[in-house]
Amino acid sequence: MSLILALDAASSGVSAALFEGEAPLAARRLDEDRAGEGLAPLVAEIFAEAGRKPQELALIATTTGPGSFVGARIGPAFARGLALATGARALGISVLEALAEGAGEAGPLLVALDAKRDALYAQAFQAGAPLDEAREIPLTQAAQAAPEGDFALTGSGAALWLEAAPEAAARARRLCASFDAVKPEALARIALRRAAAGEAAPPSPLYLRPPDAKIPAQIPAPSPADAV
Repeated sequence: MSLILALDAASSGVSAALFEGEAPLAARRLDEDRAGEGLAPLVAEIFAEAGRKPQELALIATTTGPGSFVGARIGPAFARGLALATGARALGISVLEALAEGAGEAGPLLVALDAKRDALYAQAFQAGAPLDEAREIPLTQAAQAAPEGDFALTGSGAALWLEAAPEAAARARRLCASFDAVKPEALARIALRRAAAGEAAPPSPLYLRPPDAKIPAQIPAPSPADAV
């Protein structure tokens, strides 16, 4: 079985979990917005709890955004560094895809995240597969994000979407749990599928909106060495 490390610093809080295949071994979460500085200690803690070593890793799955701007950089940077140190394969997974996987919907599903500034981050899925591209969409155009026919709805922006798109809201047959925190087990499942398909692209941040401020030349990331 593959030892998998699932990381999330791009959505709500910071989390790390260790899996043997899809079987959970250990998990930790910080609900505070810590800009990802708590990631390395969490990873060290779950390896200690599980009695495993980072060198045993086969896969590292990390969220890439959209969400926390700094978290979207720190998660992939940490994953890539740890992959180099351990020989594991690092894979990036969007927050939208991870939330769709966690919702467990077989039919059409719209994932909507509150992007602030009267906008949403949105993407439609069918049985976990994307139906369109992830994008930022103004609330005034929210109805355009809805998939064809009846669909389920989830994400931190679900209530905003329902209010902004009353003409399409009648087709939202079910409101899944409105969460913006990624389920680690969803990351592990996606990582296993992608690894089986031979995906090898290293993770990189997913931004659907330009940054508010100029990006520094380098944003410090937690050192993977702290977890090795």
